[in-house]
Amino acid sequence: MVMNHANPKKYEYSDHPHPFRKQHTAQEIWNKDAEKTKIAIESGFEVLTIWDSEFRKTPEKTIKKCISFLNI
Repeated sequence: MVMNHANPKKYEYSDHPHPFRKQHTAQEIWNKDAEKTKIAIESGFEVLTIWDSEFRKTPEKTIKKCISFLNI
C-alpha cells in the first residue's frame, strides 16, 4: 500500500497542505508519492490510490472498491 497525499483535486501545486511539514509544496509531495508508487510497482506490487475525500464522500463504495482490488 502506498499512501498518497495532497489530493490534486483539492490543492494547487504551490499550496502547502501538510499540517506538520508546511515547507513542502503539494508538487513536492506529489513527486515523492509518485516515486514511492513507482518503486512499489517496480517491486511487483499493484497500487490503488484512495483519497480521504473519496472515502468521506462514499465510504461504503470506497470500501467495496478496496475489497474488489484486494480480491484480484
